[in-house]
Amino acid sequence: MKKIILSVAMIAAVAAVAIGATTAYFSDTETSTGNTFTAGALDLTIDSQATYNGQTANYGNWSLKDLGQGDLFFSLGDVKPGDKGEDTVSLHVNNNDACGFAKITKNVDSDVSCTEPELAEEPACTPTGDGELDENTIFTIWSDMGKSNDTVECANVRPGDNVYSPNCGDVQLTTGTLDAVENWGLGKLTGGSTTYYGIAWEVPGTVTNNVQTDKFGADIEFSIQQFRNQYNSDKPCPVGNIVAVAP
Repeated sequence: MKKIILSVAMIAAVAAVAIGATTAYFSDTETSTGNTFTAGALDLTIDSQATYNGQTANYGNWSLKDLGQGDLFFSLGDVKPGDKGEDTVSLHVNNNDACGFAKITKNVDSDVSCTEPELAEEPACTPTGDGELDENTIFTIWSDMGKSNDTVECANVRPGDNVYSPNCGDVQLTTGTLDAVENWGLGKLTGGSTTYYGIAWEVPGTVTNNVQTDKFGADIEFSIQQFRNQYNSDKPCPVGNIVAVAP
């Protein structure tokens, strides 16, 4: 009886080995290690070059950077009829294509005081009333990306040259006075490159005493949105005056 039990045990053991051997198929393993996702960057920096009556202004001049407290594109305290100025603003996007936007919000509009010459022309003037300087300051904004060509007129034209050259590639975006809120699409900004815009202003020499001591001011905000997955050839970046600017 003991031999029979041992024989059965041996048969079971041999069967187990045989069954185990039948699972040894060919196999192979390949492993990919270190897979990652890294978000791209969309960072806007700005520089500014400002002139006042043809000379370098004492405001609005800085190299490419993020804007902070005290970075003013315009800061004028003694404007008179016949004065003019210009500010060339460059936008640099690092490092993806984007759509650019500008929002200008007027936050000051005051007579400030009423001088005798102003009262003679504007009897209803009150220090707390709305001023007329904003209504008599003409702004012209253009894309300052023109380049030189073989013509004499365009020989010295270059992007960001502070001069509006409509026959050499510069494109006017608007001209006129400043509304309470201005929303502008600036078109496509190519990642890794610089895009220039010119902003000229003038108080014409025909303006009279009704603007004496008047003051107006505004906040200027530039923003960008990623181009990829939002805009394309069928939905290009907005250019010119638009109803609203997305945050």
